[in-house]
Amino acid sequence: MTVMDFSELVRPGETISYSAPGSFCSQSHSIPCQILVVTRGDEAAVLVVGITSSIIRSESVLPLYQEVVTKTTQLQKSTGFQCEFYAPQTDKEYSITITIQKIEALQELLHVVKTFIAQAEDLHQHWQGRTHQWTETYRPRQQELSVQIPQPNHQAQVSSVSVGSQKSSLFGSSLASNDLQLTNLGDETTNKDKYMQDTLQERKAEYSDVQDITIKCSTWNMAGKDISESLITLLRESDGDPTTVYCTAFQEMDLSAEAYITTTDTRAQSYQAYIEGAIGEYYELIASHQLVGMLLCVYAHKSVVPTISNVLKSYVPCGILGMIGNKGAVGIKFDVMNTTFAVLNCHLAAGQGGSDKRNSDLGDIFKRIFNDSGVWDSGLSGIDNVIVMGDLNYRLNATRPHVDAMLRAKDVDTLLDSDQLNEQRRQGRVLVDWAEGPITFNPTYKFDIGTDLYDSSEKQRIPSFTDRILIRSAHHNMTLVEDSYKSVPEYYQSDHKPVVAKFRAKVEVLLADRQERVRNEVYKKFDKHENDAIPSVKVKAGEDEIDYGRVFYSQPITKLFTVYNPGASTASFSFSRNSAGQICKPWFWPVPNRGALRPQESTVIQVTVCVDSDDATVLNSGHETFNDVLVLHVEGGTDNYVSLAGTWQRTCIGQSLEALSTQAVIRDGSSHIAGSMDTTFVPKAIYRICEYLTTTTSTSSVPLFTGSATRRALDRLQDNLDTGSELDLGDLDRDDRTIALCNLLVSILRTMSVPVLGGPPFARIMAGEEAMAVVDGMEGTALNVLIYLRGFLLALVVHHRRTDDGGGGKVLDRLCRVFGDALVRQASGARPAATRTRSASSFIRPRKERLLGPEEESARKKAFMRALLSVE
Repeated sequence: MTVMDFSELVRPGETISYSAPGSFCSQSHSIPCQILVVTRGDEAAVLVVGITSSIIRSESVLPLYQEVVTKTTQLQKSTGFQCEFYAPQTDKEYSITITIQKIEALQELLHVVKTFIAQAEDLHQHWQGRTHQWTETYRPRQQELSVQIPQPNHQAQVSSVSVGSQKSSLFGSSLASNDLQLTNLGDETTNKDKYMQDTLQERKAEYSDVQDITIKCSTWNMAGKDISESLITLLRESDGDPTTVYCTAFQEMDLSAEAYITTTDTRAQSYQAYIEGAIGEYYELIASHQLVGMLLCVYAHKSVVPTISNVLKSYVPCGILGMIGNKGAVGIKFDVMNTTFAVLNCHLAAGQGGSDKRNSDLGDIFKRIFNDSGVWDSGLSGIDNVIVMGDLNYRLNATRPHVDAMLRAKDVDTLLDSDQLNEQRRQGRVLVDWAEGPITFNPTYKFDIGTDLYDSSEKQRIPSFTDRILIRSAHHNMTLVEDSYKSVPEYYQSDHKPVVAKFRAKVEVLLADRQERVRNEVYKKFDKHENDAIPSVKVKAGEDEIDYGRVFYSQPITKLFTVYNPGASTASFSFSRNSAGQICKPWFWPVPNRGALRPQESTVIQVTVCVDSDDATVLNSGHETFNDVLVLHVEGGTDNYVSLAGTWQRTCIGQSLEALSTQAVIRDGSSHIAGSMDTTFVPKAIYRICEYLTTTTSTSSVPLFTGSATRRALDRLQDNLDTGSELDLGDLDRDDRTIALCNLLVSILRTMSVPVLGGPPFARIMAGEEAMAVVDGMEGTALNVLIYLRGFLLALVVHHRRTDDGGGGKVLDRLCRVFGDALVRQASGARPAATRTRSASSFIRPRKERLLGPEEESARKKAFMRALLSVE
């Protein structure tokens, strides 16, 4: 089960100042709930958390502005009290009705709420002022704001909630785990190295990736002739698919007597020059190895060369007495990234009846190649991909007339039925686990040199498929490129025709940081196996990367992920905190943030993102990136990592005055929009709002800058302002859109990192200087904005003087109060999230020391605005 108190339901930086059980009164019924008073800085709200056997969710939230009132009624039919909190002249959405059984709990709740309402009045936290924006996170307007407890296929045991206790078991369910179980290790506990090797191999997918490369192999028996023909036709690509690695093999490149007793590589250098002339300058020699007349060269594209390592050369002679190198093999082994390749160039025993000898030679080669141990085991074990090519010398068991007839009929398949290598493989005597591409070409031996004619000498040798290329891939990660296995009959200087094949292979790329993390996890599991007490909490596969998509200001999005305990002991988990004491960046909110799971239990964690004005200021300025990583720490176990990503949509809320004035499209930061009217002297968003409100003042049925608009209207019109698009008034109620634009204007001004009247002007206003003296000392954009807003507000006042019996006095007083709070402020600036704290450390957070008390400060703001708006 997950042990959690209700403090885990609020965001980082928020504190629960009051908590009591009760019932939430909905339209037709009531549900058990926990009543919370949540504080953040100098702001507070009543939050109602509904609780049932399978779900926990926010039912309602009410910001405690100075306008909020309370109404209490004693119930007659049953013991208890009904309490209603609401703000007059607002939607029913912004009211809460609850019932509480005990009068003591009711009295404490009323005392706390009224204390915060009084504090809101001291700080002039008005409903229309659009403070308390952080409470939008808790508003239950989206289905995903609730957390559904997962039910497994069998009956889950969900523990009940004790609402009278500070700690409640809110989640509980069983989960079958496919995670590695250490309880079945048996004797492997005494062999740590083997266990580590096997387990890391099993989990390789967690720290590795794959890339495709192409390998072009070619083999040609030169019949003792020095190379004289260009290799372009043999090696250069004709299909547009570039080659990564070239493996080129020659046999009988030198049959002179000196070749058996000298180690000179003069002829090898000549062959390498021909190869390099064909493949071009973008390839580099990895290794070259020669044994008498056998030569093997491996070239790689220069972009891949840095990833090649562990190059090893070897040879196995199989000539006279098994010691002479006229027959046998040369091999080159190398790693590309983390995948091992071995290439063998073989020249086996000749003769129509030599299949047994050839089979035996291949067996010796496979045992001795790359093997210096003296123990004749397979030298090819542990190699991911092996290529065998060369003049394998297997013949056709047929007569010359029969072969000639099949060639005239172009019936290659019938010839292959009598191929000795195919017969030996079918009988399980050689190369059983190897793969060869379909042979669609004619026999490659024996030709009259310089012609396309098969042997016309007295011996009339039977044409045969002596030159072959086969592969063995341990993980089936190497495949033949279609139609690439073929002979190249355009070459005439030998009695053999060269053969070429192209393969596509997947090479493994190890990700060092992930590999180290997995290695550490495996070590921890092994070390704790003996006492069977390995704490383990895992994130459900596929849920460790959360993407919120496009993230907008004050629009919460909730995502869920599941954690479970696959181990045999209870495991405690919590989210690690950084040096600033934060679990994550302040716009993310994980719930619960700690808990304990019994073996095979699971719980769902919800992570909500909601960007408020403080967050928007930081994100808009670029001082902080949006993404973050949650570190799920398991006590005594292995940490888990959950990445949180999204695309922040820049907004006019929380912008600097400079950005608002120079960027016509806030969302993407564009500097200008084509148009006939230049409004860059004042921010375009402010200009558009004021122009609309000025033209609709006479038709509005609601007082301007009172009340709060619907979320629908606010979100739509704010998006219009952010993107520079036309105001989408559409189906919005006329009064609702007017209120929404009033709210947005105040929010833009209130959240500017540098207020219009911040800094020196603020200090001069607080010192009591005359309004016009303060204005005369201003310059630049701030002065332009102030002059423009003054004209806008004066127009509103003049209109109401003409239409109101009260002469517009109430309107002037309201405008002075609202815009005094919004314009006349201390500069806040944009600081990185890691340097900002929001925690309320006590029941009512002590206010910072001020030069003036809040009432006197507010009075001077209003006096300044009244003087500013009274100047003719």
